[in-house]
Amino acid sequence: MKAAQPASAQNFNFYALGANSGCCNPFQLSGQNSSPSNTKTWTLAPGGYSFKEDMNNPVPVVGWTLQGISCLPAGSATVNLSAMSFTANLAVGANITCTFTNKRTTAATGTITIVKVAQPASAQNFAFYAFGPLSACCMPFQLSGMNTSPTNAKTWTLAAGSYSFKEDFANPVPVTGWTLANISCTPAGSATVNMASMSFTANLAAGANITCTFTDTKPTGTLTVKKVLLPPNDPGRFTLQITSSSGTLLANFLNGGNGATLGPVTVPAGNYIVSEVGGSNGTSLANYDHFISGAGCGANGAVTVASGSNVTCTITNRRLPVTACTGWPMSADVSIYNPMQPFGPQSVDICRGGTVTFHNVNSGVQWSIQYFSGPTTFPSIPLATSPSVGTSAAFNTSGNYQYTIFGTHPFVLKGKINVH
Repeated sequence: MKAAQPASAQNFNFYALGANSGCCNPFQLSGQNSSPSNTKTWTLAPGGYSFKEDMNNPVPVVGWTLQGISCLPAGSATVNLSAMSFTANLAVGANITCTFTNKRTTAATGTITIVKVAQPASAQNFAFYAFGPLSACCMPFQLSGMNTSPTNAKTWTLAAGSYSFKEDFANPVPVTGWTLANISCTPAGSATVNMASMSFTANLAAGANITCTFTDTKPTGTLTVKKVLLPPNDPGRFTLQITSSSGTLLANFLNGGNGATLGPVTVPAGNYIVSEVGGSNGTSLANYDHFISGAGCGANGAVTVASGSNVTCTITNRRLPVTACTGWPMSADVSIYNPMQPFGPQSVDICRGGTVTFHNVNSGVQWSIQYFSGPTTFPSIPLATSPSVGTSAAFNTSGNYQYTIFGTHPFVLKGKINVH
């Protein structure tokens, strides 16, 4: 049985020796102190048997000392601590258990840290594993490409010895489109790097601290979106957007007018979509022509960004002429009166592209109007204490808009604007 102080993933080597050594092949026991990995049992014919711990073969065991060998029942074996062995005379029906206790020597440890750097930063996970004689030190593990601690780094405190680590683009997480650009280890000379095998080997000395950084790159380019309005002084406002080909929003520019620019945005080489939506001032795309231009920019907004390229797409909007409507004016007024006077909800009708002016004629009282529902929003309109010359809002999209008027007195008035 193996007992390690403290418990460790270190494997310890044993073999049988003497006349009956053929009973038991060389074997290893784990320092995890948990059965069955730290225990091995044989059913043997009566006779003399000797077992020895070996700190060298086949796995070098550095930084550990054998503290003791104890056998039960008492007197069932002869222990030779200096030779790291015992000899037991096994009688018929006897059951002998011998425990080898090893203690880690603190001074013989150091640290190895693996760091992942992704250019550009990415949610991609990258897989690593240790290999070679001391690979049991470190289970396969993953590091994030987000470039933020602690998800992109891992540190082990290890016994002095030789350790090798490798990045794996295949298992268990497939990594496509990335290239290992560099492996750098500090202090200088503390490790041997093999870029072809995406690995390094470090000879860890007692008290040393080695850090190795794997830098992966993905080909990138830039994408810029520009806004042009015709005429240039048109009051329309648009939110410019860049999304992935699957529709994930990557960047935007809120409420841009003529000349607004989104970017340049650095993106991995690949396929993207540029688009726009109406801004928060109630701009509706239905009131504008809309077309996209620029080398590599599709009319539907699809864009392919190649490695090292700089793509600029221009979204141009031209306001459509207002279609004449029959029987409805291009302007209307809504007047707010003393709430003590009885009157019901107000309703007005205008043509698309027309304006509604709200007047506060209630002396000494502050009101405000808030959008309630409709095809698009319109901004909250404060109404100054009367007398007021009026506050106007343009309505460029057909439909029925409902609003609510709030006052400093406990008074609420709902109204409706019908845009034809």
